[in-house]
Amino acid sequence: SAVTAFAIIMSAYSAEVFRSGIESIPKGQFEAAQALGLPFMLTLRKVVLPQAIRVVIPPLTSNCVSVFKDTALASVVAMPDLLKQATDAQALMANPTPLIGAAIIYLAFLWPLVRLVGYLEARGKARSGAH
Repeated sequence: SAVTAFAIIMSAYSAEVFRSGIESIPKGQFEAAQALGLPFMLTLRKVVLPQAIRVVIPPLTSNCVSVFKDTALASVVAMPDLLKQATDAQALMANPTPLIGAAIIYLAFLWPLVRLVGYLEARGKARSGAH
């Protein structure tokens, strides 16, 4: 049930991100493709989507980071995750080392993704500012 819930949430966020990415493309791009006689689906595939993908990559990556962090909520539905296991081990041994280890693992997974989002956003801003 937790996987289903995360899949539904991520698909809703992704749909909204793609919708806004496509809407961010200037209307002139559609009009130019129409003036060239391109069909709508070809316009989307060859003109609009390549531009929209550059816009949607940073928010999609950010959503993936959020979903990864939200997996800790899955322990509420009795699905053992990293943080729950670390908390149980810490309670059993009265030693904070498992929690520190879990924090390091989260940091090891999430830090590169967060840096990637920052890089993609900076690159997107530099590209949009250059035009």
